Amino acid sequence: MKKFDILRYLRRFFALVLAVTMAGTVVVYWYCKNNQTYTASVNIKYLHDGIKDGFAPDGTAMNVDEIYSSKVISQAMESLGLQSGINLVRSHCTVEELIPDDQKALQEALIDKGEESTYFPDEYKVTLVVDGSLGASYARRVLDAIVSSYSTIYTEEYVELPLTMNPSSGLLNSGYDYYECVDVLSSDTTEVLNYLEDKKTNYPNFRSSVTGYSYEDLYDIYKMLYDYEIPSLYANVMTGPQVRNADKLCRNLTQSIESSVQNEQVYQEREAYLSGLIQNYSEKNRDLINYHYHNDANDSGTDYILKNVEAYDDNQSKQITYDSLILEYVEIDKTLRSSAIRRAYTQQLLDTFQAAGGVGGDEASHAAIESEINKYEQTLVDYYQIVSQTSMEHNRSLSADYLQTTSSTRVWPSINTKLYLAIGFVFFFLVGCALAVVVGRSRDFVEYFMYVDKKTGLPNRDRVDAMMARLEKQGLLPSHFTCMCFQFTSLNHLSREYGYSVGNHVLRDFAGLVAALGTEESFIGSNGAGQIVGFFRECNAVKAEAILEVLDEQIQEYNSLNPDYAIEYRAASATSDDEKEFNIRDLLRCAFKKLRDANKPQPETAHETV
Repeated sequence: MKKFDILRYLRRFFALVLAVTMAGTVVVYWYCKNNQTYTASVNIKYLHDGIKDGFAPDGTAMNVDEIYSSKVISQAMESLGLQSGINLVRSHCTVEELIPDDQKALQEALIDKGEESTYFPDEYKVTLVVDGSLGASYARRVLDAIVSSYSTIYTEEYVELPLTMNPSSGLLNSGYDYYECVDVLSSDTTEVLNYLEDKKTNYPNFRSSVTGYSYEDLYDIYKMLYDYEIPSLYANVMTGPQVRNADKLCRNLTQSIESSVQNEQVYQEREAYLSGLIQNYSEKNRDLINYHYHNDANDSGTDYILKNVEAYDDNQSKQITYDSLILEYVEIDKTLRSSAIRRAYTQQLLDTFQAAGGVGGDEASHAAIESEINKYEQTLVDYYQIVSQTSMEHNRSLSADYLQTTSSTRVWPSINTKLYLAIGFVFFFLVGCALAVVVGRSRDFVEYFMYVDKKTGLPNRDRVDAMMARLEKQGLLPSHFTCMCFQFTSLNHLSREYGYSVGNHVLRDFAGLVAALGTEESFIGSNGAGQIVGFFRECNAVKAEAILEVLDEQIQEYNSLNPDYAIEYRAASATSDDEKEFNIRDLLRCAFKKLRDANKPQPETAHETV
């Protein structure tokens, strides 16, 4: 059997090694790709004083879970231009407390003593895990958007009130009449104007780096719209007047007047009730004063002291309640007066539109007023975007005083793909090498037991026949193809003189010397009974003669070293060009014929391959 040679197996089955390595590496890559996730994290810290006691800036209980609330995630995804995956992002976003080691030890000590810990951390770690197919940059962008969105919403919720209204649009297509459209646009303008007035008063120095406007600039713009554009729209509507459907508009105005009357009755009842309470408080206060300061009690006794204590306590609660009643009464009175003025104005409008009949104005005037209303709607929409962006930037700047990030956003994969691929490549390369050795060695065993002649160690007769069949299948033999025949003639002599074991041993030595003549392009096999055949490509007659001379020299050297077990043999060769035979069997017959024609007779046990 062939010698165990790892390098020979690896060279022979290198393709198998390469295939196993590549397949294994692909499997590792597929595993990494399908199980990869990216984790992004950032640390945030609350800076306001109340956080130590668990309170938000407005005094309400702090709830850090709002970081991954639907409102925050929705705004973050919208800022990225993404409309899906909100619930998926929420489910993979977590918030973890960051507690110093000394504080942890203190908390554990309190718990061990059975006492309650009141520590509320001010720093948290926000983590987001995304699927590997989305990439590390996606995880970083989404987490940054979440923190930015939370900063804005946090400021709007607990520090500054947000601008919550949306400008009206498409009023004409919604069935409103011209006057109703202008009235709605006036309300929208007034709401934003009041918002900007408060902002410019509290933050006169703020100017947006995105829009370039300050709150005072925007206030002036809306003030101009309110002072000039709105009155102009009202004037154009009332000229004529311009009415799309006077009957419908009058019904709406009538309903508004009736609703105002009903609300006024409710307010009047509440006003009368408050008036009675205020009157009762006044009488009680008068009685209390008389009790303390207009009687004959001994002012130096304990009764006087108790009266003062009672008076102090009662006055405190009564004073607070009395003031709230007065304020509510005044507010209702203002509402009633305003409602009366508004109702009188609405009644005047109703009279005007009733006098207009069914439709007021012509098509040209309608087209003009509709164009003005649509233009003003678009103006409000455009300026509202500027106000909204300015407000959001301002809230983010305010959030820096209450919330800050204490670390940059870090992203790391759950699986180090490069490391896994390197380990997988090495592992499967070793597996491929081991498999190549196993396959090669197994093939050696199979060849040894099925296709190796046990006496010579050469391929047996079946392998010789298979090789001849393969050469026949390939067609005509190429030029310079040589067949050689070798006959070990001293086998019978050695077996009789020294036994079969010696004869077989010398035969194996002879076969080894013959096999040493071969190359990768040649084939040498046993034909049985001490007979060996060889097929040599690219071997002309001269080269064949040289090969036989080399063999003869080696045999002589062997015999000089082993004179008692000398090798005797005969050899002959036949080349396709010289013999003009290009069929393997015909060429082999020529070689056997030369072998038989040699000086020494062929042993009776010899036979030829045909």
